Amino acid sequence: MADFLYPEGASRIVVSCSDRRLSAYLDSEFNDGKTVFMRTAGADVTNIADTLVKLVHTDTEGKNHAIRQVVVLTHTDMGDVTKGCGWAGRLAVEEDAKIHGKELDSHFIGDAQINQFIENGYTSREQIEMGNKNVQKKALGSRIGSSSVGYSTDTIDTSGIPTEDELEHVLVITRPSVARYSDMAKRLNKNHEDMTTIGKFNAYYSQVGTLEEALVDARLFTGALGIQDVRVLAQDQHDNEIMRSWAEQLHRQDFMKSVKLTLVTTRGNDSNKAKLKT
Repeated sequence: MADFLYPEGASRIVVSCSDRRLSAYLDSEFNDGKTVFMRTAGADVTNIADTLVKLVHTDTEGKNHAIRQVVVLTHTDMGDVTKGCGWAGRLAVEEDAKIHGKELDSHFIGDAQINQFIENGYTSREQIEMGNKNVQKKALGSRIGSSSVGYSTDTIDTSGIPTEDELEHVLVITRPSVARYSDMAKRLNKNHEDMTTIGKFNAYYSQVGTLEEALVDARLFTGALGIQDVRVLAQDQHDNEIMRSWAEQLHRQDFMKSVKLTLVTTRGNDSNKAKLKT
């Protein structure tokens, strides 16, 4: 499937939350050159279901990519739950509002996602974070359970991962691939001295297959988390036009009016930026 950037030998998909603390961990523990990475807020399978099913089941030019395993990684902070998953924290707020009939100024999480946690009795932030892997495993089973692909879920404890909070937080929107996050950071920083540096821990990643999936993440991260710097990253020359189209559509969204939006495309081995909004 030429729309997705991964090699013929890829055998595993790892889905994780977009959280800025997970990138170095994913590089060290899972990036073997044969693992396709997808990332979305909360590692929410519901948001990326269409792309995930395509990655699992679709051949490219008659060649099977032999995906045999899907791993979903949620996360929490065992030392301080308020430092855990921001998506879970927001979900707890919206779930409480729904249960008690409260009005909220903005909604960032859909009823389908909220309902699956209510049905399982996960109502507090701590319950949501610890129960998220069970919810995502059920969501996986409903979509790929009848295939020959194995699937599992786990929860990462981020309490032992250091952070660099002094760097401005950035949202990077890109597509599923086997690329290392350290390499993406180098590209994002190359020839972009006038922009916030992408460090080891300050970039959230929305690594999805469709514009609709990216919009869900962008709206939450710019709204609920207040991120004001969004980079749309093309991973190779064939990806340039697709990501340019995504950036143009993001540029038209009302929720992006006050956000700095930058498209980073590829020219040979160089990165080229286009600032769509300041």
